[in-house]
Amino acid sequence: MTRHRHTQLAHITYLNAHVVATHIDAAVTNMKQARGGYPTTSVGASPPSGTGPHGDDSDVELTRTEANALTLDRAARDLAEFTRRLNTVATDLDRLAAIAERWAMPALDESTVKRRLAAVTADAGLWCTNCTRHGRREPRIEGRTECRFCADFRRDYGLAPPKAIIDIRDARGGRINVQDIERILDRDHKGWRAKRPKPAKVGKETKR
Repeated sequence: MTRHRHTQLAHITYLNAHVVATHIDAAVTNMKQARGGYPTTSVGASPPSGTGPHGDDSDVELTRTEANALTLDRAARDLAEFTRRLNTVATDLDRLAAIAERWAMPALDESTVKRRLAAVTADAGLWCTNCTRHGRREPRIEGRTECRFCADFRRDYGLAPPKAIIDIRDARGGRINVQDIERILDRDHKGWRAKRPKPAKVGKETKR
C-alpha cells in the first residue's frame, strides 16, 4: 500500500468517525424507539407500502402491523450491527493509534506509548468513564462523564451499570430487560434497593 493510500484511508476514517460522533445520540435513540414499531416517520422506519410484482410501490398496501414489524426488524438489525461495528472499530483504532504513535517517534517504549494515548483520551473527554473501565468505548453525553445508557441507569438504580449488565446489553444488540437488571444487581450488589433513588412526588402542593 502506497503512502498516499495510507493517508487517504486515514482521512476517510477520520471523516466517518466525525459523522458517527455527530449523529450517534440521535441515531441510537431513533433505532431504539423504532424497535417497538414507532414512530413510523422516524429515520430508519419502513414505509407503509410494499413493492408489487411490477415494481410499483402503490400496488401492495401494508397494514399498520406489517409496517411496524418491518420497522422493528430493520431497527433491531441496524442497532445490533451498529453496536458490534462500533466496538470493533474502537478496538482497532486503539491499536492503530498505538502503532502510529510508536513509529512516529521510535524512541518511545511501550509503556510511554500507552501512557500518552491514555492521556489523549482523557484530555479529549470523549469516552464514558464507566464503559471504559469495562473495556468498552461509548461517547460521553456533552458536559457529562458518562454515556446516555450509564447516566440513565445511574439515575434509575443509584449506581453505574456493572460489566455483567453492559455485556448482556451488548450481546442483545443494545437491549436488556428490567428483570435481568434487577436479578444481576440482587446477585452482585446486595443492598442496591435501599440506595435506589426514590421517584419524585408529583401533584402535592408545597407547604408555606
